[in-house]
Amino acid sequence: MMLNGPAIRLIQAAAQEVGDVVIHDWWIYQIITGCGGTVIRKDIPVLYYRQHDKNVIGANSSIRGKLHRILFVAGRQFSKWNEINIAALSASRHRFTPEARKALAYFSEARHGGLIKRLKALYRSGAVRQTSKGTLALYLACATRKL
Repeated sequence: MMLNGPAIRLIQAAAQEVGDVVIHDWWIYQIITGCGGTVIRKDIPVLYYRQHDKNVIGANSSIRGKLHRILFVAGRQFSKWNEINIAALSASRHRFTPEARKALAYFSEARHGGLIKRLKALYRSGAVRQTSKGTLALYLACATRKL
């Protein structure tokens, strides 16, 4: 991840407002985009991403990795991480665009209430994962109260 000067200053200011952060690069991405910043994603890798057996998250492309991810969500760790992430983002929501504030509120709502209310709120939040299977899993987590 490379950041320009304004992005660095934004993250430094937001870091003063936040308590815990689960995954720093996830939080940084959400703060920058939430404040209207531009993120440029390269489809062609310019660095190798280091993965090892003890990675908590990552590609999870093996059967063992996929099973670990399922158990991670089923065991409510994913839900705990979302709770921490929502609190971390909420601490800086005064910096967010109106659209980002709405998306954060909807995502937070997607964790409470009846099934239809949760799924509708998740949809309205605009939250997606990197793949369609991942997005489907996100909705399944929401439906089963694991979000």
